[in-house]
Amino acid sequence: MEDAIHLPLKGKYYHMIKSGQKPEEYREETPYWMKRICGCPATRCKDTKPKTCQGCPVLEDARKPLSIPKRFSAAHFTLGYPKKDDTERNLLKRIIKVTLGRGNPAWGAEPGKEYIIIHLDKTYKP
Repeated sequence: MEDAIHLPLKGKYYHMIKSGQKPEEYREETPYWMKRICGCPATRCKDTKPKTCQGCPVLEDARKPLSIPKRFSAAHFTLGYPKKDDTERNLLKRIIKVTLGRGNPAWGAEPGKEYIIIHLDKTYKP
């Protein structure tokens, strides 16, 4: 799938997503991930909290619930960095939406920290 973002995971989180126990994946809200996932043009943003960037066309007013336009229709997860043909360590999940918010600590998020949240379709099995 051409429009899939590739995300390597640690074993615990890979197996939780594979089993359907974890319906979302988190990435830190940094300029790198904002550009990669959301297409944020602030590639030289000096601020580590992109939602405070001035004039960013991707992010809306912080008082509103934030929703990021997704650039990918699927997420290709790998258990570490396997070979392409290693089907046991490759997983494809459809992305429902991408938002900003606080994640679930049971699924790997730090309490009180803001993340880019990739919401996954639990029923999708290619």
